[in-house]
Amino acid sequence: MSVMHAQTHDPAQLVVETASTRAQFNGLEADWRALEDASCGAVLFQSFDWCRNFLEHAREFGGVEMRVFAVREKGCATAILPLFILIRQLTLLNS
Repeated sequence: MSVMHAQTHDPAQLVVETASTRAQFNGLEADWRALEDASCGAVLFQSFDWCRNFLEHAREFGGVEMRVFAVREKGCATAILPLFILIRQLTLLNS
């Protein structure tokens, strides 16, 4: 079992970056992997490899947008939040 210790952060030192392109996503790989290595209890679905694989397959079917938020403190990544948005078109049926 991992033990988490509370840390205080100066909000003025935190910067949030948004990645919405494949190149920006791939640009987070080194930081993402460093966070994976430093995390206790990280699961497969949080990994860079799983998210990249999901993105590749989801884009084949279309209707998926990606947004990945990276939080940095003094230039160092402290958190990464990958979000994938499924876009669906509703079809109305006439009676």
